[in-house]
Amino acid sequence: MQENETKQRKGKETKIIEKNNKEKVEKIEKTKTQFKHAKFIRISGIVLGIYYILAIGVSRYITRGPDSFYDNWWVCNAGMILGVIGMLTLKLQMVGGACLLIFFPSIFWCIDVVSYLVAGKLPLGSASYMFKDDTPFLEIASTTHHLWYLPFALFIISLETRININSWLISNVFVTFIVVGARIFTPKYTLLPDGRNFLLNINMAYNFWDDCPIKFMHYFDDWHPVVYLTYMNFIGYFGFHLVAFIICRTISRLISRSKK
Repeated sequence: MQENETKQRKGKETKIIEKNNKEKVEKIEKTKTQFKHAKFIRISGIVLGIYYILAIGVSRYITRGPDSFYDNWWVCNAGMILGVIGMLTLKLQMVGGACLLIFFPSIFWCIDVVSYLVAGKLPLGSASYMFKDDTPFLEIASTTHHLWYLPFALFIISLETRININSWLISNVFVTFIVVGARIFTPKYTLLPDGRNFLLNINMAYNFWDDCPIKFMHYFDDWHPVVYLTYMNFIGYFGFHLVAFIICRTISRLISRSKK
């Protein structure tokens, strides 16, 4: 009796293992057929990851030492990490979430840079660090992804699908994590190797950009962190992400239609 029960139990366990293995194989085959450009997308994720390590990790460590690791909390940098993970795992709505995270920061950065080069003014203040004397050259050079990462990520998504509501939800959850994390784990200022103070204020976790001329944005700057971060997340991120979602989804649809 015991031998029969043991055999039956082993037989059931074997069937369960075989079933699980079969489901894994089917999942892999489904992914292969579902994504025509899976190989290219994953290679893109690897290349982007290598760029991130060199441009954001190594170059900034050279200029600012261990404190440069704080930069991983920046929305645009964290968005690249999210995009890399999405490309490597073929979770393209994660890449979409990364697009929404960096959409307006990238747009604002480009507007500021162009405006400064043409008229010597920074209307939004998002790229003010680019033109400060205490900003190392390597750090300036390593921020060029504000220019090309967004169209590149949108292109990757357009190869297989289009941005949907899941991207917006991912972007809101992720930005809440990195903004609160920046307030808890990063200082407002850090000390450069040459002894100078360097303003961080990552993700505006302490106050809106000092160079931002829009007064209502600064209304809660000096309030309790919970009040300020709640206000800043809703005004500075959630709302902008919704607008970015509408724009990026429209772009995705236009690209999809152009491919038919």
